[in-house]
Amino acid sequence: MRIAYSAIHFMRAAPCCDPQVLFIPMVTVWGVLSACVRLRWRDNVNTLGAHPFWISGGGILMGLGLLLMGTSPASAAQQTLTLSDNPVLSLGPANGHEFYQVQSVVLLEDALVIADRGSQSVIWVSLGGTTLGRVGGEGGGPGEFRGLGPVMTCGDSLFAWDPFADRMSVLSDGEFVRSFRIPPIDGRLPQRVCCSGTDLLVLFGVTGTQELGLVEGPYRPAMVLHRFSLEGEYLGQVGEFPGDERYRHETSDGPRVFGKTTVLARTERGFILGTGDQASLLELDLDGQQIRSLGLGFLTEPLGREDLNTHKQEELERVGQRFGAGVAQSLRRNQEQYDYPESYPPYSAVLIDDDANVWVRRSKRVTDLSERWVVIGSDGQLRALVLPPRFQLMDVGRGMLAGVWKDDFDIEHVRAFNLRSRD
Repeated sequence: MRIAYSAIHFMRAAPCCDPQVLFIPMVTVWGVLSACVRLRWRDNVNTLGAHPFWISGGGILMGLGLLLMGTSPASAAQQTLTLSDNPVLSLGPANGHEFYQVQSVVLLEDALVIADRGSQSVIWVSLGGTTLGRVGGEGGGPGEFRGLGPVMTCGDSLFAWDPFADRMSVLSDGEFVRSFRIPPIDGRLPQRVCCSGTDLLVLFGVTGTQELGLVEGPYRPAMVLHRFSLEGEYLGQVGEFPGDERYRHETSDGPRVFGKTTVLARTERGFILGTGDQASLLELDLDGQQIRSLGLGFLTEPLGREDLNTHKQEELERVGQRFGAGVAQSLRRNQEQYDYPESYPPYSAVLIDDDANVWVRRSKRVTDLSERWVVIGSDGQLRALVLPPRFQLMDVGRGMLAGVWKDDFDIEHVRAFNLRSRD
């Protein structure tokens, strides 16, 4: 076992080696051969004979090979995706655009649509950089937002979600069309929304203060998936699933540090769901029945002591600078008692592009400056992409991707790149 893990980590570190390309075939062949060898072990004639060497060596390595492959047979032959050297569009203060807390960027055929919470506005910008339209402003009236969330494409329209008002606004061609509410159900609040051309899927969950009778430490409340029409009519419950991991203190409750996140995306046949319990996703139909399992081709990464110490120190410095030494000292005591997970969650987001490829964002490690994505093609091929430092991907389609880049002063710039494939 120690030899196997040493081989994995060596190949991950070596610049010329891809563990999915080199290690998987080796361990899988060895494992399969060892499992087929029928050597008598003692006098047990009713079971497959196997020498202890083959059990501890080949069997374990076969398991590791299958874990690395996930459930997709194509994961051993990854391609690398790359971006154009320079963005094809960059919007920021230099060309008259100021953004703060951008919630989403949507790629249309000839424009970008930006959900900017700082101005509580949805903004249409051409690929040439010209502002084409704007809807919004802070408030509760038609076309206004109290806490603008993501904007998504729904058929021929755009839907803008406002979680502060439990309201969905329908937009088209730079104008407000109508809105409807998605209220809480059974005490659960709408927390995650995705859309297709025919309906909305909404994950409802509880906040920490709603979960009573829990002791201090990590826990995972359930989330319930419900379906709505594009006019806001309730269509029924789809299923119940594990929600985001949370952590309860004596006087507070919030998301667990490095905790698992439940991800959701709509497909033509149903939806993609991932709970973070393993490095794979499920595609389910609208009755909650499994269509397929999607292996991601990587192992969950351990949360090592060095990463954890770096996180703690950076957190102490941020809190100390903002609130003072007394609050930082209290935080240090909480850090000493906190129950951190042993590994990073496998992923933190999922997207579906217009070619039905599934884009999965791997969890960001403490020292990472760049997002890492795995793309499961509609042909089953796995592809990998590492983004430029400080760039957050928000949408992909039509051979492009778009998102937000932060400069050294944390000023947000909306950028779009051309996407390339390299074998």
